Amino acid sequence: NGSSSGLIRVGLNKNGNTFRLYVEDDGPGFDLRSIRKKSSGLKLIEGLARQLHGQFDVIRTPKTRCIVDFS
Repeated sequence: NGSSSGLIRVGLNKNGNTFRLYVEDDGPGFDLRSIRKKSSGLKLIEGLARQLHGQFDVIRTPKTRCIVDFS
């Protein structure tokens, strides 16, 4: 729609013993299941999340946010 500002936000939050690392933008997002086998970058992030005994997820609304939760 042309209204995207092109900003990328990165954050790290702590809630008790759990950390949440996220990267967020205003882009249209993607379906994690359909792109998982095609993207070597996502495979790398999922592998790193497993090494941290964490979980990787993508949320598409209201903004595209990739999240890694770990302890």
